[in-house]
Amino acid sequence: MYRRDFVKNLSVGLSGLWASSGLAGQSWQVVTQRKDSIETLNSARNLVFVFLDGGPSHIDTFDMKQTINTPSFMDAQNLANGLMWPTGIMPELATMSDKYTLLRSISAIEAVHERATYHMLTSHRQNAARIADVPHFSSVLSYFFDAARQATDSLPTSIWIGPNPGKNGLFPIEYLGLQLSQNGQVRNLTHQQDGLDARLQLMDQMRLAQGPVTDKRDYLIQFQDQARSMMSDPILNSLIQAEGDQDPYGDDRAGGFMSQVDMAIRVLDADRGTRVFQLQLGGWDHHDQIYNSLPSLAGAFDAGMAHLLRELDSLPAKHRPEGTLLDETLVVAVGEFGRTTGRLNNSQGRDHYPYVVPALVAGGGVIGNRAIGSTTSDGSSIVDPGWSLNRYMTISDLFATIYSALGVDYTTTFQDTPSGRTFELTPAESFGEVDEIGTLFA
Repeated sequence: MYRRDFVKNLSVGLSGLWASSGLAGQSWQVVTQRKDSIETLNSARNLVFVFLDGGPSHIDTFDMKQTINTPSFMDAQNLANGLMWPTGIMPELATMSDKYTLLRSISAIEAVHERATYHMLTSHRQNAARIADVPHFSSVLSYFFDAARQATDSLPTSIWIGPNPGKNGLFPIEYLGLQLSQNGQVRNLTHQQDGLDARLQLMDQMRLAQGPVTDKRDYLIQFQDQARSMMSDPILNSLIQAEGDQDPYGDDRAGGFMSQVDMAIRVLDADRGTRVFQLQLGGWDHHDQIYNSLPSLAGAFDAGMAHLLRELDSLPAKHRPEGTLLDETLVVAVGEFGRTTGRLNNSQGRDHYPYVVPALVAGGGVIGNRAIGSTTSDGSSIVDPGWSLNRYMTISDLFATIYSALGVDYTTTFQDTPSGRTFELTPAESFGEVDEIGTLFA
């Protein structure tokens, strides 16, 4: 049904974003390249994507800047590698800088949550004409990983928590993946009503009488079969809690994120087919009183992310003769945009700012202990892109890197889409070429 084609003759001029974004005036000479095919990086097998929903203030987290408003409890210090870090609110990660690298030259476009989230989780800007085409990144990877699944892979290829604006897009429904609750639990996994077996037997008889279907009713049948399989799967029940089970970490935001992390570690270690995770830590939309709520939220991220990196690094690799599970797993943490810089607004907060969107990247072949790219002293503009193309990085570049690291050719295109238009995995945004951020791995 789908045919692969390579992107050809893409040429998109510089958009108005350049002039309006605070990036104008930089004396960069953009390096453009034409790629008819690529050799993928193949540095990782799994992905854990941590979505920081709401958009963290970059100058208070991954691109720390001292301002007139910076409270003393932030305890901004230069780490051993020279990077400034808010050790007061993220102390554990401060001691683990050798495990991750910070991308500080990513720039986005959208400044509204819905559109920015869509862009960050699909690598596509929201377009009503293309809604039926565009999948969530986890469905993309589920599609490409399908051929490698083994008979023992009883769990779905992808598990996601939080927003999933694209769903499966142009791909069949079986690539949608499994949605979990905010505590990393399965919804509606257990059913205690009497006569369940008899009801399922009756449903099977009705299906048999109905005969095969080729319309959207087939989706319902697939969901029913998957649900029945999950309910009776002892592996799933041992790795993922049913919703309503007591959460050992509590039901607040910090506990929920730690439960998500623990679930991902257990499932990856079990190696039963799940290779892609979206975790979520929300609450970063600090339009007011940012320094009242930032410490607890950043602390939850710090504890959860440090736990994830530490545990994965302590477990042996599953599909290579040596190394750790962290070596096999690419970890990315990013929000949908950054926040305004300089003085706080009248509500003592920071507003949406898409032009600088740093990310923390670890594992999967990434060389740690670095920052790639840099911004002005107040964090408002990118001054050094930090890679060979000598331009700021885009969301498409970030996903080209993710896909390539996982062995997926990010130049792949699909025809015969619901809209009738060619679908590109990573469309160009402001420049005529998308590229993986190879500097992360060298």
